[in-house]
Amino acid sequence: MLQYLYLIIVLSFTLAGDSLFNVAIIWRVLAQGGSAKTLGLFLCLVTILIFILQEFSGKFKKLLQSNPQRSFTWVRITGVISSLGFLPLLWRENTVMLYLAGMIFAILSFLTMITVEAIMGEEVLHGRLSSNKASRILQTAIQISAFLGASIAGFVLSIGNMKSVLIVNAMTYASGALFFILLSRHIKSKNNIKQSSNDSSNKLFRVTHTGILWVSLIGLAILTLQISAFNFLVPFISQYEKAWTATEFGYIDAAAGLGAFFCTFVMTERGYLSYIWLFSFIGILIGDCLFRFLNNPYYVAVGVFFLGFFVNAFRIKLREFMYESVSSTNEILLWTGRMTAMNAFIKAVSPLALAFITLKPTQNFMILGFLITLCFILIEVIYFTVSGTYRNKTILQNLNKASFPTT
Repeated sequence: MLQYLYLIIVLSFTLAGDSLFNVAIIWRVLAQGGSAKTLGLFLCLVTILIFILQEFSGKFKKLLQSNPQRSFTWVRITGVISSLGFLPLLWRENTVMLYLAGMIFAILSFLTMITVEAIMGEEVLHGRLSSNKASRILQTAIQISAFLGASIAGFVLSIGNMKSVLIVNAMTYASGALFFILLSRHIKSKNNIKQSSNDSSNKLFRVTHTGILWVSLIGLAILTLQISAFNFLVPFISQYEKAWTATEFGYIDAAAGLGAFFCTFVMTERGYLSYIWLFSFIGILIGDCLFRFLNNPYYVAVGVFFLGFFVNAFRIKLREFMYESVSSTNEILLWTGRMTAMNAFIKAVSPLALAFITLKPTQNFMILGFLITLCFILIEVIYFTVSGTYRNKTILQNLNKASFPTT
């Protein structure tokens, strides 16, 4: 992973612009007397609408399929132009213009994630990266960008308003051009490692891998729900049930991020450490239950470190399954589009649902942990059943086709 460090840093910085603007918009909408829940739901609906439009827009879909790298570049250039274009419009902030800016940048964020996922998927498809490395590189960059974007937003908003945010945002979008320079420098071309299936097993291959793709998508949706519940309920737990200080809450939040970041370097492609994800449900269950039974924030922070670690381990593996199961750029775009829309929808809607269970947040967080644990066990069983059936039938088909010498 260290050989891709420059690539990760640049990708993290350009993706930080999306997180930066999202945090800044919510903060400024609240300052203007608006509702963060209304904004989140609005941006979610906009994102899903764009997903539907790109699905039915032949020209745009063809552009993404033919050259996701070029599409990513154009999205980032559009981000620079939009950031500079909103400077005079947001000189005097109002809720309407903030919502409009939020809509534009939600669209750009959605298209960015589709194209960058497609780029990494293509690297796997053409054998220039393994699915494990592609998943870890992208997940590390996303993890850093989320932390970096929120940190930059807090710093910039403390010394200025949306004008300063727009200038910094333009810089992060512009840095996206460096991504492909480093990508071509650090990733050496190799022969295509995807082997085509023989005619007799093609149908079985497609059915099996479609099943794995759906399992991966559902698993990623459940992980997004876990993360949303953590981000929404833990502040309630800290303030109203445990009476922790803001500093102590900061330690807990930082511990989750540190555990997730550490996981990207530990989750190796081969060996014993590559199977860590199988025990993710245990770490998630224990991490969610600790908030119920422990009052010391520093003990909880240790548990939350492992919670972040195992959440990320499962997320890396699910994305790895997705990269391994696609067989064309068209499939990559289809499934990454579904994943991006699903993430946007859950992140926007989950706070509205979780708002009804804040009277006993620790108890409800623990119950949610049990339910998520059961879902993850089921996902693991389904995955090994489906993939095992495919492997066994393929072996039998190959044995039946083999010719043996006769005497």
